[in-house]
Order: sequence, then structure tokens, then C-alpha cells
Amino acid sequence: MSLLRPDGPAIRLVREARGFHEGHDWIVEVRYRHEGAADGPEASLRIVHQTGAPRPPAPPRPAVQQTTTLRSGPPFLHWRGAVVPLSPWTAGPEGRVVAEVPRCPPVDLWATPLVPGTALPIAALENVVRRCATQGDGLSVTADPLILGRIAPHSAERGPTRVEGDPSLGVWRITDADSGDPVATVSGLPGPLATPTE
Repeated sequence: MSLLRPDGPAIRLVREARGFHEGHDWIVEVRYRHEGAADGPEASLRIVHQTGAPRPPAPPRPAVQQTTTLRSGPPFLHWRGAVVPLSPWTAGPEGRVVAEVPRCPPVDLWATPLVPGTALPIAALENVVRRCATQGDGLSVTADPLILGRIAPHSAERGPTRVEGDPSLGVWRITDADSGDPVATVSGLPGPLATPTE
């Protein structure tokens, strides 16, 4: 109760909250303290959301045998860039490839009155997939089928992005083009090692 004792005309409290999973439960811990006081009285609250049942198991991954496709003809996939902007790739340091990708506004992806926001950088991901499915000079080597191993979102896309990828390792870093802040990382998707023909 000492936390609610006024020191002046008003009480200013700072709230800190953190949420996490503990087994199958979702836990939220909230702490209150006086503004500007690192030490002193504080109040805390712990909220436990129990589902009452165990979580369903993760859906099984499709048992697709991934092979390597060698081809010297045109790629099977073709993009026109009518909705999602396509960007040219340039050679970067240490064998990496780099592209500056404009943002694809969610309103361009949906034909509904209420447009949902996007949690992933759609244009950057589309350009990574396109780069990995593009034929290189001479004999092209790609994984068949294309499987995205993992997409790890880091922050919201705020504008144009910069994609830097290592086709041999299959790791693609997507960062904010202006600030350099990480937006997402894609792994498990190798691309053609030669210069793309498109």
C-alpha cells in the first residue's frame, strides 16, 4: 500500500510487463513502481493463462525428398513483377549478393475493403525466392523443391529493405535500407552460385 501513498498532488507510476510461455501456460508478470525511483516500494502482479489442455502437436512436415536439379534451360518459374516489385541483384563482398528492394504495400496484395497488415517483408522474401529459382550462367544447380528452412522476423518493415545473401550457405539477411536495423533472416534456401541470367 505504500506504493499508493501520495508524495505530492499526483501519483505517477511506471509499469513494466513481460510475457512468456511456461510449459503450456502463458504467463504475464507486471510490476509497478514510482516514476523516477529505481529503488523503493513496488507492486507486482502475475497472470497465468491456462488453456486447460495440452497444446496440439506441431503439424508434420511433408516428407518431400529434396534433390538437386541440374539444368541448362530456362527456369520453371517466371515473375513479371506486376504486384510485388522485383529488384536487380548485384555482387557484394565475399561472394554475397545484394538487392535494394522497395516495400510492397499491403493494399497491393489484397482486394478487400479492410486490408490486413503484413508481418513479413513480402517483397524482400519474393525477391529471395526469385533469386534462388533463377538460372545462373551455364549449368544451373538449384534445390528441388524450393524449401524455406526458416524465416526469423526481427522487426516490422518500415520502408525499402536491403537483402544480402550468401547463396552457397542459403542465408539471407533482410535489413532496413535506411537504418540498417534487422527486419528478417531467411535460412535454408540456397541459390544458384553463378551470375543469374535474368
